Amino acid sequence: MATPIKPTPILYGTSSKRFNEELASGRGQKASAAERERINNLVNKVLTKAAK
Repeated sequence: MATPIKPTPILYGTSSKRFNEELASGRGQKASAAERERINNLVNKVLTKAAK
């Protein structure tokens, strides 16, 4: 049986402000070629283990 999913909590006040600022600061940033390669290697590892 699946685990029930809990509702996502709503952020208020300073937590909300900090979350939105962090979200906005990350826009437009692209991962470097080395970071993309690292991510692709991890994804391939997971997919090969899942296929077994």
